[in-house]
Amino acid sequence: MSWWPQLPGGGYYDTDKFGPTPYWSFPIFLSVIKYLILPSMVLAVGTVAGVSLVMRSALIDTMTDDYILTARAKGLTDYQVLRRHALPNGMPPMIALIAMDVAFIIGGAYQVEYIFNYPGIGFRTLKSIEDLDFPILQFIVVIGGAAVVIANFLADMLLIYIDPRIKVV
Repeated sequence: MSWWPQLPGGGYYDTDKFGPTPYWSFPIFLSVIKYLILPSMVLAVGTVAGVSLVMRSALIDTMTDDYILTARAKGLTDYQVLRRHALPNGMPPMIALIAMDVAFIIGGAYQVEYIFNYPGIGFRTLKSIEDLDFPILQFIVVIGGAAVVIANFLADMLLIYIDPRIKVV
């Protein structure tokens, strides 16, 4: 019995309602989403905290620049100055941090899936370690490395698009 029955503390879907091997349908999809809420929140809390701290420090640094003073002198409201001038110039460090956090999210998924008894890649990795199943471990390490490389590549492409100061040589 869960301490908060609206958000179950473990598993993949409601096995009492749908049985051990159900056919996919919309109610089962809703059950899977319901079982994903707590693990997703646990993975997201640390990432959101880090990103918000980096964004705060980038905005504090950006708000002291001369173009912010000029924008305020033109009569723009604080919201307009923040939206049009400060946020676009504070975005590059945040985008780079989010791309770097992909590795930490993948690493955190192992513990979260094990704690919540969720049968994902992290759970399968720990099971493969117990069973000494090296081909599956090699595959999971390659997929994790590829995910980090792809996330960093996409962040670099996004930074080139967002920041006009970055030039491709």
